[in-house]
Amino acid sequence: MKVSLTEMVVLQGGRTWIGSSRNDKFSNTGEPPGGWFEVEGPFEMGKFPVTVAEWQSFEPGRFEGVDGELPAHGISWGDAMVFIKWLRNDTGDEGWDLPTAREWEHAARAGSDTVFPKGDTLSPREANFLFDESIHRVGPGGMTKVGAYPPNAFGLHDLLGNVCEWTSEIGERAHCHQIRGGAWDYLPRLLRCSWSDEIPDTSERDNVGFRVVRRPGMTSKHD
Repeated sequence: MKVSLTEMVVLQGGRTWIGSSRNDKFSNTGEPPGGWFEVEGPFEMGKFPVTVAEWQSFEPGRFEGVDGELPAHGISWGDAMVFIKWLRNDTGDEGWDLPTAREWEHAARAGSDTVFPKGDTLSPREANFLFDESIHRVGPGGMTKVGAYPPNAFGLHDLLGNVCEWTSEIGERAHCHQIRGGAWDYLPRLLRCSWSDEIPDTSERDNVGFRVVRRPGMTSKHD
């Protein structure tokens, strides 16, 4: 079955802020010191996390009865890589992958060097998260359909909140990879552009999904 992916957005590379922002009171030793770095480009990134409907193009029996517009979730890193390998084979394009940590943060910041893309605070109108920093409930209390919140300046949705997203970044612990972005059941401090965590590759957390990138110029399997 041919995959049908939602729109891909072309991102230019260039100089971007990576790491903790200057006014970030929640930064910790696990985050790199903030600074300007070069990100290679251009590359394409999914406008949304991979959805349930897109996953079902690959594995029809999974997520039975689940709304197709929700992000695919409970996805291990290994599962995500099997999907990507299938996508490469299905399209004949070896450029498909998970984003690197720098690519992901470049996309999430969309040119900003602040804690969040639009400043040092985050409104519940901008992203899906459950509690504010005073532990008052402000979110809907579950995953929302992709695109339910406004896009950032690059035209990408849901990079912060809804579901955490796998990256290709290897963790410091064995058999772990980095996740980014925070999820619907998190506080804003865990939705910061610089926030990251690492979890086992086999983990199938119900608040973790992924989105894809495509880097041009790779050799096609069909050449």
